[in-house]
Amino acid sequence: AVTDSGCSDTLARTVLSKENPNPGFTTLSECAGDPVTFQDISTMATSTITRIDYDFGNDGVFDATNINPGATVQRTFNDTGRITVRIQATANNGCVSDSVNQVFINPKPDPGFTASEACEGDATFFSDTTTISRGQITSVAFDFNNDGIFDQTGLAAGATVSFEFGAAGQKNVGLRATSDAGCTTTIVEQFGINKTVTVDPNPDPDF
Repeated sequence: AVTDSGCSDTLARTVLSKENPNPGFTTLSECAGDPVTFQDISTMATSTITRIDYDFGNDGVFDATNINPGATVQRTFNDTGRITVRIQATANNGCVSDSVNQVFINPKPDPGFTASEACEGDATFFSDTTTISRGQITSVAFDFNNDGIFDQTGLAAGATVSFEFGAAGQKNVGLRATSDAGCTTTIVEQFGINKTVTVDPNPDPDF
């Protein structure tokens, strides 16, 4: 500063500039009806992040709060399509930063099949009729004994396979379908029961 008489002086002060967090996240298993895992990847160069908060609907209300930095949190979305998610990172220096990202929630397959009528000792033919609202079905698998072990796997969508049951009666058959987004559904999960296939017994001749 300089006065009208020509006198001057200088004042110097140190100003501390605080670093803002750089918030971010990654996701896993983006399928409708399944828990989506959010992995915090927020960073800072010189300070420390103390907490993470998530606003899964980007509506101004944080749904998951006070999450530890670097931790994972899960959220289930029943609707498909783009979901806007806001993550907020708070640092030990008091600075807070937000970041908004979009997550695409993929539909799950709608599994189904048809089965031919067969007599005891004959092969029953199964045809896959699985559909999906978006994307493609990459593989289907059949569990003919309903024991949790899929007997024929890696089949193409719409495939027809055969299986010969050892005895007549009601047979429970499971079907698992997987989409190109990695979303998987089985008939047991979707309908609560396995699809039932009827196998007719051979006649027992006598006179």
